[in-house]
Amino acid sequence: MRLLLVEDEKKLSELVARALRAESFAVDVADDGARGWELAQSYEYDLIILDLMLPQLSGEELFAPHPPQQPAGADSGADGTRCHGG
Repeated sequence: MRLLLVEDEKKLSELVARALRAESFAVDVADDGARGWELAQSYEYDLIILDLMLPQLSGEELFAPHPPQQPAGADSGADGTRCHGG
């Protein structure tokens, strides 16, 4: 399973990435929203772990609609509304 972790706090991202890798996940790390967007467009991820307050491009901006396509990992409901876990 391939995961993308987008987190600007280095110590936290290292800790989370190390724990996930110890559980045999493949983890890519981006330290700002712009790099997270680039990676999300370049690879297919099974899960994206996203900080909302990021430099360059916030987590909210990262998953806002970007025509003609949404960022990888953004799910929409059958009626076109965004689905959020909760």
